[in-house]
Amino acid sequence: MVKNVSGLLEADPRRRSAGRGAWLHPDQACFALAVKRHGFARAFKGECDPGALERYFAAELRTVQPESGSEN
Repeated sequence: MVKNVSGLLEADPRRRSAGRGAWLHPDQACFALAVKRHGFARAFKGECDPGALERYFAAELRTVQPESGSEN
């Protein structure tokens, strides 16, 4: 889950932050495609700075939570 906080995109892997969010696979290739296709600007209806989110995806130690309890 990605959240737009004052024009800056932030990762919300626990899906706990309030406000509008957009789903994104936890994969750098999906992130790059979303940036290339201006997907964040469409999802959040305005310009967004993906800098913080880019640093998030560049970090090696990220874990993916299942989207529901059924995957456990």
